Amino acid sequence: MYIMKKAVVLLMFMFAGSLVSFADGKKEAKEINTTQFMELVMDFNESPDEWKYKGDLPSIIDFHAVWCGPCKVLSPILEKIAKEYKGKINVYKVNVDNEPIVAQKMGVTAMPTVVFSPMNGKPKVNVGLMSESDIRKVINDFLLK
Repeated sequence: MYIMKKAVVLLMFMFAGSLVSFADGKKEAKEINTTQFMELVMDFNESPDEWKYKGDLPSIIDFHAVWCGPCKVLSPILEKIAKEYKGKINVYKVNVDNEPIVAQKMGVTAMPTVVFSPMNGKPKVNVGLMSESDIRKVINDFLLK
C-alpha cells in the first residue's frame, strides 16, 4: 500500500510538471499557415517551378497532422532542436489538414514529411519518422555546414 501511494504521488508530480511546462506556451517551433509559409519559406505562386527560399536562417519545415502517430513522436524532438538551435535555424510546423494548399504545392503525401532548407540550394526532404541524432546530422552536415 505504501509503495502504491508513493507511485501515485510521483505520478501526480510528473503530471503537474508536464502541465506547467505545457502551459507556459514557450514553443520555439512555430506553427505557420499558408500566408506565413509564402512569406517566410517560399512563395509558390511567384516561383511555382523553382525553389526560392525566402528565409533569414536555414529552416526545418515539419509537415504534420494531429492524427499522425509518428508526428506526435517527432514533435517534441523538433521542439528540443528548435530551442537548442534558436538563432541558428528556424523550425516551422505546417498542419496538412489546416493548410492543404501548402502540402499539395510541396508534394507532401505522407506524414511526417520534414523539409530541411539551407540558405542557398535545394532542400532535402525526409518522409517518415527521424531520430534526433539523424536530424542533428542533417543540421550539422547540411544546414549549418
